[in-house]
Amino acid sequence: MTEDLSAPGEIHALLGRGTAYTGKLTFEGRVRIDGTFDGEIFSAGTLIIGDSADVKGSIDVGTLIVLGGHIQGQVHARELVELHAPGRVTGDIVTPQLFIDRGVVFEGQCTMGDEAGSPPETHSLGAEEKLLSDLETAATISEADSTPPPADEEVLEAVGAPPAATVTSGDSDSDAEADSDSDAGADSDADDDSEKE
Repeated sequence: MTEDLSAPGEIHALLGRGTAYTGKLTFEGRVRIDGTFDGEIFSAGTLIIGDSADVKGSIDVGTLIVLGGHIQGQVHARELVELHAPGRVTGDIVTPQLFIDRGVVFEGQCTMGDEAGSPPETHSLGAEEKLLSDLETAATISEADSTPPPADEEVLEAVGAPPAATVTSGDSDSDAEADSDSDAGADSDADDDSEKE
């Protein structure tokens, strides 16, 4: 069973509301900041940013929990980052796990990798995004251009669509059949007219 890190527990240090500190902070265990902090924070433990906190600088901790304060700076958390409303983070985050609550403002980039410093996970476009990209590309091709590129078979399979047949303008069997049917209809009309005379 996982421990609820945001639940009340033993706090080893507290920078309370109305308190300001500038410099480096290193700690073990769990620390909560409700005041103003400007500097660097290092720990393998848990840092809790309270609702009245204003933190500027770099943060390198095991777990970061933002309960509504403001962080401006780079964040590296080896285990987890939790951002709860009405929290605000301006800066980049590196963590293997990220939780962002509705109402949180996050302005920056997030890189997700494991604590061993392995390269971040990369994800290719999903089937829906690939299909949308293909459709946008096809929409930009004018009628004067050649046939649009066929849709990727994996994309069609992923969305459950049957494979598309490639047809070039004027070479369609259905066009040829339609033309021959209309010609045949015209011939039979001509035969009917000649019989009436």
